[in-house]
Amino acid sequence: MILRMLRGALVLVSSAIIIPYTIAIVSNILHGWPQCKNRYSRALNPRKVLGLNHVLLQMLRDKTTFLFLYLKWKKFYKNADPSRLYKNLAFGRNDCTLDIYLPWERNPAANLPVVIFVYGGAWSSGNKSSYGLLCTNLASHTQSIVVCPNYSTYPKGYVDDMIQDIVDCISWVIDNIQEYGGDKNKIILIGHSAGAHLSVMAILELLHDERLSVQSTFKFTPALDQLEELSFAESHYGKRGGLLEPRNDGHQDSSGSSESFAVVSENGSSVEQGLLTDSGGTSLFGSSLNSDNNANPENGASVSENEGNGQERVPHEENKEGAAEIENETLAAEGPLSAENNGEGQTNQGSHSGGSQGDDEEEEDSGDNDSVITVRPKDIDRHATLVDLCKAVKAFIGLAGVYSIKDHFQHESWRGIEDVSCMCRAHYGEDHFARFSPKEIIHSLGRCLSLPLMVLVHGTEDYVSPLSATLTFAEALSDISANVKVRVIPECNHYEVCLDLMDRHRKFYSHVMGIIMETISAVS
Repeated sequence: MILRMLRGALVLVSSAIIIPYTIAIVSNILHGWPQCKNRYSRALNPRKVLGLNHVLLQMLRDKTTFLFLYLKWKKFYKNADPSRLYKNLAFGRNDCTLDIYLPWERNPAANLPVVIFVYGGAWSSGNKSSYGLLCTNLASHTQSIVVCPNYSTYPKGYVDDMIQDIVDCISWVIDNIQEYGGDKNKIILIGHSAGAHLSVMAILELLHDERLSVQSTFKFTPALDQLEELSFAESHYGKRGGLLEPRNDGHQDSSGSSESFAVVSENGSSVEQGLLTDSGGTSLFGSSLNSDNNANPENGASVSENEGNGQERVPHEENKEGAAEIENETLAAEGPLSAENNGEGQTNQGSHSGGSQGDDEEEEDSGDNDSVITVRPKDIDRHATLVDLCKAVKAFIGLAGVYSIKDHFQHESWRGIEDVSCMCRAHYGEDHFARFSPKEIIHSLGRCLSLPLMVLVHGTEDYVSPLSATLTFAEALSDISANVKVRVIPECNHYEVCLDLMDRHRKFYSHVMGIIMETISAVS
């Protein structure tokens, strides 16, 4: 009897040790072991092992809770009414698509507000097809056109690719949404979790020229050993998604196009992309050469020697002198770049709709430079500038958002998952966190920007992105006198604040939907 009890106790103890460590080992094999001294002891530290297993149990519990919703949204998206849901409309430069949800059948004269919903997924997962129920409920209850885009999640793209996709989506909406009955001048951005972060960063990119006019104390200065490439950051997290890892689409850099910012000045004249390289870049994330041309050799693009040698891109330091040279640059999300030495190539009209190539297209040559960039806006008369895009966004609603990458990384470290999370890799490593953190960017400004209405919603039981993320960001916005509202929902967790919008019978549906309807009404 005693022997049996001892055997049973031994089995329990062994299971309590073997199972968690087996899970930790498998997770690190899948995501890559930390490439640092004592990497195995770091990854198999008891605190990290217990933290990782606790997170996995939480995820399992949450997925079980929303299992019925999962089956429901899969069925809905497959059988949705095609007169009220337009699927897979191509936009932007990163081969992304979007869906459009209508409250009723298509009526171009309806002139309804437009909601752009940006889903979350830790910058590495998610798909617009999972949010069909949510978007159709938003469309029906707010009497709005709802747009849900896909974006270039890691490892397909890095954070600047994702922000570029959101900017491109806004540009597409402004140019095309009237055909579906939407008012292009009444856009409301709604983002959940990482989607909230990307939405705010997109707004800050639209305010790029205005931010340049602010005497900012914020400067990103990479260490000397970071100037050549970013493999220093990737090496800590193993082989998965490493910068030197070949990509399936043939690109050697983080994206085929995120650096290819088609730049058009306020008066419609084209600005040579090469200037961005020489000046160090004035965009929020910096720019180098047109990697889209490298991705599309059939366009006849000539790339620089460094690009041809497969050097990886690094977010460049923002240069005030370079910013002065192209002070009025704007992002041409609708006009793809094509680079050709003889100027005879055709503009890649790709996924954009509306307008054909006209006789007034302008071409700029870089002379003897090895990299010849030709900018051909396909319809310069109706091309939206950054200012146009910014004015169209009337409000932002953040649901359980992440607004400081540094703070969120510390939270992940506390949970024991920072080594298996893709967040650090997607943001080019810890040394680049401030560059992509809305809170830090806002803190660096001395006065208010022309921000839209900022509504921040968070639940008190959020263990993925803590409530403090919203409160500290709201404080930063208040410091520059921005129009910000905070809505705290008791007993609501990270997923309920978003997924409960899929079913009107769920606990927090009325609360969150009420906040959204109130915001849309305030800006309409």
